[in-house]
Amino acid sequence: MSVPKRLLLIFVMLGLGNPLFLFSRLSLTLPVGIFIALVLGGLLLWCCIRPGLNNPSLPKKLRQLEEGCAIYETTLLIAILLILEHAALLAMPAMRPPNLLFAGNFFAGMGLLILPLTASLIRLLYAAEQFDALLRYLILATWWLPLIGVFLNLPTYRAAKQELSFVRTQYQRDLQRHHEQICRTKFPLLLLHSNFYPDWKPTTCWGRIPDALEKNGALIFYGNRPTSSSVSQRAEELCTFVQNLMETSGAEKINIVAHSSRGLDARYAISALGLHHQVASLTTICTPHRGCLFAEGALDHLPQPLSESLSSQRDRLLSQLEDQYPDFYGTVSDLTPEACADLNQRLPNAPGVYYQSVGAKMAHESSAPFPLNMSYRIVHGVEGDNDGLVATSSMPWGEHYIEATPPGAVGISHGDMIDLTRRNIPGFDICEFYVALVQGLKDKGL
Repeated sequence: MSVPKRLLLIFVMLGLGNPLFLFSRLSLTLPVGIFIALVLGGLLLWCCIRPGLNNPSLPKKLRQLEEGCAIYETTLLIAILLILEHAALLAMPAMRPPNLLFAGNFFAGMGLLILPLTASLIRLLYAAEQFDALLRYLILATWWLPLIGVFLNLPTYRAAKQELSFVRTQYQRDLQRHHEQICRTKFPLLLLHSNFYPDWKPTTCWGRIPDALEKNGALIFYGNRPTSSSVSQRAEELCTFVQNLMETSGAEKINIVAHSSRGLDARYAISALGLHHQVASLTTICTPHRGCLFAEGALDHLPQPLSESLSSQRDRLLSQLEDQYPDFYGTVSDLTPEACADLNQRLPNAPGVYYQSVGAKMAHESSAPFPLNMSYRIVHGVEGDNDGLVATSSMPWGEHYIEATPPGAVGISHGDMIDLTRRNIPGFDICEFYVALVQGLKDKGL
């Protein structure tokens, strides 16, 4: 919101918020008073609808965040000024109008706060991605309260202000280095998300990461199909998909970035099925290369009837999602330490392919919501540090291992590592982490 618009909004609100001055104090006739009120009302609506920005070329959501925060700041200032004004009138009986008129003046001013407050909160609800359910409920429950709503929404404003700072930093950084195209790798990227979820662009589980990479020059493809079967079956599907991708895109090779168990699929396809001819590099993200005791525990400790029932229900669901080979039990059984040890013996790294891996760990069980908070405790009791599913000791593979370590006591979870919840972690930018990761591939000539 531009400074002139802020000053105009304050002037208009203080004018409309003091109807007794428009009529009694200024000795206006009724027609003149109504005319002035209509003019001020029109200016108020104009300020709320078109608050104006110093840089209208900003992306729409960033502009809406800035406008929402600016209108809220101005509304808060107006509320404080109205309170101070009426408090001063209370302290000066000679200046104070009759009690009924004084009360009417105060409540009229407070009631008008609904308009700029609503204009602010609508923008924040639309643009903010970091609002949890509690903040959204707070907005819906209090926006209509003339004065109380302004102060009750202070937590909403603070959260929006933090997000605004985060997004503005990202935008300015990408704008300054756009010409460098630091993620323009020689070969395009193929993003493979973990099992049980769709993996195509409109519903990608990679959050804001693809957009950040593309802004910096990356060419990205997606795995494009939900799958829930054995590692070998998924690897065969991956080979077929990559072959088709090579034909349609004209790419000579690809750089695979695989999350969780899809890293095992990629290794199997590269080493056992001849995909190494089409792959320049493999980057695995929180992949259980040495197995996952959590998967083994689920198989060993669940009663067989319950295990079979859950597996059958999940397979039926995945069939409805057009998964041709749903096999929930096979998926989980391939993640046991014994199964992964067997895979590691049979899948040596292929020559000519660059392997690197990324790991992460939660700081404590409250670092992630359900169900990762529960599984974190279970895995931690057996294997130590983990991301809510996979122990960090199982994640390293290849020539280079990077562990994402945000500062502070938050940590980063299995889902956070692909920006699944689009959560801003203090001191850690997951999008910038991937930009640096892909820039490293470019620097290697991949």
